[in-house]
Amino acid sequence: MKVCATNLYPHPGYEDHIAMNLETDAGGKISIEKLQEKIKAFTPGEGTIIKDIHIPSSEKDRNIRLHLIIPANIEKNSPVVLDIHGGGYVSGSPEIDNYRCIAIAAHTPCIVASVEYRLATPKNSFMDSLMDCRDAYLWLRGHAHEIGGDPSRIAIHGTSAGGSLSEGLVLYLRDNGEPLPVLTVL
Repeated sequence: MKVCATNLYPHPGYEDHIAMNLETDAGGKISIEKLQEKIKAFTPGEGTIIKDIHIPSSEKDRNIRLHLIIPANIEKNSPVVLDIHGGGYVSGSPEIDNYRCIAIAAHTPCIVASVEYRLATPKNSFMDSLMDCRDAYLWLRGHAHEIGGDPSRIAIHGTSAGGSLSEGLVLYLRDNGEPLPVLTVL
């Protein structure tokens, strides 16, 4: 029996809970915006390419943004990591994982594609987020060569809510007989 929960939404006010817990060294509070600015404000290694592409969604008339990080001197047919960012399902963007994804890309070495999935709102459920991640993964399976990657060597990586989405994606792929990643890092 297949069970699909499509009406799961974040508890109202969860964003305020996140903001309350972002303490500064001086004991004050830091806003989510300031924290995200700090996370995004670093320089990638020389020759690293960071660019966005838009791929088709399985839903008509929608596109999904993939934030690509391609390290300098990467070989053709390199492994690809699909990154799924955290943020409690209600906040975040691919850019908040830039530092981590640049390190993964440079030290693995591999191409990192971070997906901008729909955040949970009263209009968008968890399944909408999961299906955006699935669409990104399946696009990479069919098109990795277009970005210099090997479609047979795709891993999925996620942090916090992204870790949950990563594992949910792998279970969804398995249960639906779709190709599985070579590695999942939560």
